[in-house]
Amino acid sequence: MKNKNTPQWLPVLQGFASFFFFFLLLISSPQALADHTGDSDGGTRIDCGARESYTDPKTNSSYEADDAEFGEVRNVSLNYNKEQIGNQLNTSRSFPEGKRNCYSVPTPSQNPYYLVRAFFAYGNKVNRTGMPSFDLYIGVNYWETINPTDGDIVRFEVIHVSPTDDDINVCLVNTGQGTPFISLLEVLPWRSSRYDQTPSSLLILVSRSKLGMSKEDSTYIRYPDDIFGRSWFNRQMGNSVRINTSMAIDSNTDENTYKLPKEVLSSAVQAGSANYSLDIDMDYPDGDYYVYLHFYDFENKSQNQQRKMVITFSDGVNVSFTLQYLKPTTFVRNIKIGDDVSNISIRSDSQLPAMLNAYEIYRVLPQNSTTDGRDVAAIRDIKKKVYGIKRISWQGDPCRPMNYTWEGLTCNDNGTPRIISINLSSSSLSGEIARSFSNFTELTALDLSNNNLTGEIPESLAEPEKLKLINLKRNNLTGHVPKVLVEKTRTGKLTLSTDLKYPDRTSPGKTFAIVAGATGGAAVVSGVTLTFALRLKFCWRCKKKTRRGGNERRGQNERRGQNDDERRSGKREEEPRDDESDTESGDVTVKPTITESLVSKASEAISSL
Repeated sequence: MKNKNTPQWLPVLQGFASFFFFFLLLISSPQALADHTGDSDGGTRIDCGARESYTDPKTNSSYEADDAEFGEVRNVSLNYNKEQIGNQLNTSRSFPEGKRNCYSVPTPSQNPYYLVRAFFAYGNKVNRTGMPSFDLYIGVNYWETINPTDGDIVRFEVIHVSPTDDDINVCLVNTGQGTPFISLLEVLPWRSSRYDQTPSSLLILVSRSKLGMSKEDSTYIRYPDDIFGRSWFNRQMGNSVRINTSMAIDSNTDENTYKLPKEVLSSAVQAGSANYSLDIDMDYPDGDYYVYLHFYDFENKSQNQQRKMVITFSDGVNVSFTLQYLKPTTFVRNIKIGDDVSNISIRSDSQLPAMLNAYEIYRVLPQNSTTDGRDVAAIRDIKKKVYGIKRISWQGDPCRPMNYTWEGLTCNDNGTPRIISINLSSSSLSGEIARSFSNFTELTALDLSNNNLTGEIPESLAEPEKLKLINLKRNNLTGHVPKVLVEKTRTGKLTLSTDLKYPDRTSPGKTFAIVAGATGGAAVVSGVTLTFALRLKFCWRCKKKTRRGGNERRGQNERRGQNDDERRSGKREEEPRDDESDTESGDVTVKPTITESLVSKASEAISSL
């Protein structure tokens, strides 16, 4: 029972306070902050060929079913240790049709960095004539040529840096050497700016190696052990000794700026002695690379001695540094094109031997310009939301690469590509003309003929200032051509083909012609036609008293007598103005000021009414 002396607003305030306390408790709970469940990393994982979505019990990550619009599903037989990846490689999707097939993955977060990883498991060759070879693109940029081997798994990974893209396209291009396929695609938010050395570029993974594990240990380190989603493979190094530690390592410290997982920090390799070095071969094509060398000194002897080392690059660059006990250290170098670095050597400069825990090597790939974002948004709206267009070529970027421009589109190539022509004739379009067509500011030609479009022609089609040609013939449109489009046709700024009638400017609500196109000259003829028709209507009322075969004087006398009769009866036929004169021409009186060619065109126009 409520206390009568209690203010009515007090229970509400108490309820709000209880909720606020619970909310604070929830967000301050270490468990709530630390646990990674499901897709807490915000990533998208597509099991290519899978018919149902599922959750991987090993990583608690969700994998989406493959709903690709094109392609075929294929079961894969593998003699491979699936403990590394799970069951994501049991199926794949192949693309026997089309030159380019793409997965388009939305990137809804504001994070401009994404890790993109693709797996290709061809399976064991059974009754197959040969292995396929095809190209892999990320967006409009060539990524790699895929050459799978029998029963093996090929993995490619890239750090994608783009602050403007709304989605990431991963495309497989048929080069005529077999059917492209893909087994697994992952697009994960990249939560580190430490790798942001090259704005608006791609970092193609060349090697990411964890050192210090036995050759038999095939542990595959990935999310959630690596919170950035990186995958680490075990690698052996010659002239080295494996070392490791069982001590508890807190990898979530501010000092661990690259957030290396504890599985990477807990093992390393040492040189066989203080006189030996650790060597990394850089047997890669000349290019622009980034090298990340990761160190973590966990040996107890380092508490009393300093571990000094020198990193020597084969181009003559030397870097000296000292490791600190239990403090992660990463050395980064950008190897430019022409630096001619073929080897990296790490040697000791103290009593303790050189050591190394892991390293990463990336190749820098500058990004090519993509189609203007306004055009992309407009054409995708037309494709998906308005008409549901299903053309196999309408995948990936609309204009780039130029060899794969969408069918029916023409683009310019002036820096940032723009769509300048759209031909969707005979494309089974239905419904009204999309408002999105007016968003193409560089559009010069639009052909929507021979479809099932309904409704009225929108005035918005007059908005693109560069639009010179519109073809709307053979549709089910109703109403009249908007006046703003009529005016553009009459001034020669637009050629419009339509089955609809133009409104008569002199008689609202009426029409005077079916127009199949208008240029500047045609607009003039139309104006003359209208003037001639009105003049004809007026002259039709005039009485003709002219008699043929008489002489001139008799005709004058008769007209003089006729005038006297009209004066007596109070009637008089209107006389021609000074600037006009009548000329006999059969049953029709025409104005001599109109040329015979225009009269002919006007007559033809009238006969078509």
